[in-house]
Amino acid sequence: MSAAPGTASRMSDRSDGRLALVTGATGFVGGALCERLLIDGWRVRAPARRSLITSRPDRTSWIPIADLADWASDCDPDLEGVDTVFHLAARVHQHGLRGDDEAYRRDNVDTTVALARAAARCGVRRVVFVSSVKAMADTSSGRPLLPDDPPHPGDAYGRSKLAAEQGLTGALGAGGPTDWCIIRPPLVYGIGVRANLAQLVRWIAAGRPLPLKAVRNRRSLIGRENLADLLARCAVAPEAAGRVVLPADGDWSTAQLIELIADAIGRPPVAFWPVPVSLLRTLGRFSGQIDRVDSLTASLCVDDPWIRERLDWQAPVPAHEGLSVMARTLVARSR
Repeated sequence: MSAAPGTASRMSDRSDGRLALVTGATGFVGGALCERLLIDGWRVRAPARRSLITSRPDRTSWIPIADLADWASDCDPDLEGVDTVFHLAARVHQHGLRGDDEAYRRDNVDTTVALARAAARCGVRRVVFVSSVKAMADTSSGRPLLPDDPPHPGDAYGRSKLAAEQGLTGALGAGGPTDWCIIRPPLVYGIGVRANLAQLVRWIAAGRPLPLKAVRNRRSLIGRENLADLLARCAVAPEAAGRVVLPADGDWSTAQLIELIADAIGRPPVAFWPVPVSLLRTLGRFSGQIDRVDSLTASLCVDDPWIRERLDWQAPVPAHEGLSVMARTLVARSR
């Protein structure tokens, strides 16, 4: 990630060498966060499995571990001197797979609570927890979701993320030595993205038929680098303490995304038909692909005026630019 975007406007946010601990540092967002923190002057410490860190000779201080849940239950020595914990590691949501509530509870809830309790014991100033918009709902209708809306998670992953939030705030309490900030990102895009968004790019590049021109949904997205920038900002902003944050850098319909990606890679979408969404969902149910169809046709839109009005944060990388670079890079790497 380049140091240029947003650097000039962020100089007052530099950490002056404070120490951050990042879980999930080898992941899609975690890697970008570590880069952002290092640019901003943080020192970074990160627990990770040995197999994931052997080829990462950078300025991050790696803590080799076998299992994050086991490490979190006895991590006090690794929190010595830590100012901020960024907790990103999680058992992630996967379309089409039946959720295992017990596995989600262990990895997403129990680990989060254990880490929060350790942070409080060790005098960590703030825990920034990356939850998910799915802790609130799977879809939105009528208006965007707002941070104060009652949560109604729709699957095991969403339930585990909401329970982790509740466990975190319960463990840290109010007025103690450690405060918290919870981030609920929507779909994150960027170089290295996988799953449905990467599949959509590949379909367009391959000239696959896309009967999605009639889809008029609204999906909030946020770029990988933009999310990392916001996380770093929420670590140092006093007003972020005790906040639940719903970030986004743009809202798009699936049809708009297809047109943007096609333009970015110079490949107009083939057979871009306006098939009714009701018919697409019927076909999805019959083919066992209803989760994938819903991800392409349903709306899941968020808004958080606090980010603009109180935090005064703007995405350093424009969404159309980030999406275009993502698409071109994915196609180039697929050749």
